[in-house]
Amino acid sequence: MRIAILCALLLLTASQWRLVGETTQERFYVSDERTDRDGDRVKRWEKIEPSTEARRLEYVRLLAGFVGEKKAAVFSHDLARREYDCPRGEARTVQQLYQDGRGRLIYETPAEDLGRWRSPAPDSAEETLMLDACKRPIEQN
Repeated sequence: MRIAILCALLLLTASQWRLVGETTQERFYVSDERTDRDGDRVKRWEKIEPSTEARRLEYVRLLAGFVGEKKAAVFSHDLARREYDCPRGEARTVQQLYQDGRGRLIYETPAEDLGRWRSPAPDSAEETLMLDACKRPIEQN
């Protein structure tokens, strides 16, 4: 399992990220290279970067409860593998990683805490990401 996570992290570090949107607190990116379409469902990697130090420190405080303050202090961004059911307008997170600025894993959300389908709140960042995933054509290799 650790080898699979390490391989995924190496691939993601080398990926190109496209900015999809931003708020006063965060910037939202997607990796079109790591996007897959299966019928009406889209799976892709998304990256959330805090755009302010105050927002980054909110993540650090959250992570410190899981990994301790020292390890959490180097937090840079959140990577998530999300799946979208476009016709139903629902999304779920299938893998969520918190990394430092060099792409090293700080914490991975346990699988049992992920995977529930839900509709994103209107006008939210998650809705923006879902609309982008469902409207953007995916090149077939």
